[in-house]
Amino acid sequence: MASSYRGLYVIYTNGQPTDVQVQDTGGNGLPLPLADYLAREVKPDWRELPSQDDYHQGKSGQ
Repeated sequence: MASSYRGLYVIYTNGQPTDVQVQDTGGNGLPLPLADYLAREVKPDWRELPSQDDYHQGKSGQ
């Protein structure tokens, strides 16, 4: 089943990926544990997403 979420960036804790910040079609966001992200088959693949720091640096540089 396709997820209504889309991954935005990966949250690392002590250098390990633990969560993925996602956003639904209504624009609501929440951090989703990586295991849940994988189980729900959220796109894109978490390895293609920027880190939280890179995501926010990109947003502030616009």
